[in-house]
Formats: sequence, structure tokens, C-alpha cells
Amino acid sequence: MTALTKTKQRVLHAAAVLTESNGYAPTSREIGDALEMASTNAVAGHLVDLRGAGMVDWADGKSRTLHLTSKGWDEVVGKSLSKKRSNISESLLGRLDYLTDR
Repeated sequence: MTALTKTKQRVLHAAAVLTESNGYAPTSREIGDALEMASTNAVAGHLVDLRGAGMVDWADGKSRTLHLTSKGWDEVVGKSLSKKRSNISESLLGRLDYLTDR
């Protein structure tokens, strides 16, 4: 796994939790709100870095297209997603409170 800063891990995990719980891609503002980060620019910067690391991707110029790549999901769930991705929602939904702890 790629070594990510704690903040980048929090952003990645929040994106996963919000995607799974809502059923659609979160905005950078929603990720920031979930993590109690005031600056959407800071969230966007972390997302750009995560994209560079191959953890997330999105369609430029289109809203709500953020998604975790296989590498990103591997980082979040800690195992290869070549196996069936079952019960991810259950394992992630309780984590958002943990992610807001600083």
C-alpha cells in the first residue's frame, strides 16, 4: 500500500463512506463537511494528490464523478478487490466518526 498522510487517508476514507452510504459520488464540500474541514480548496488539493497516487479519479469538468480506483478501495478495505466487494457499506458506515477525530 502507498504511504498516505493521515489527512489524505481521512479524505480517501470519507469519500468511500459517503459514496457507499449515499449511493453516489460526494462533492469536495461534502467531504470537507464530513471531516470538519473548512476549506474546500484543501479538500480539492488532497483529492488531486490522491488522483496522482492512483487512488481516485473523476471526469474533468463534470460534477459527482469522483470514484475510488481499485488501488483506492484496496487502501480503504485493506485487501484486494479482485475478491467480491461485499458488505463494504457495513464496515465503513461506522467509521465517519473515527475519521473526524483529530
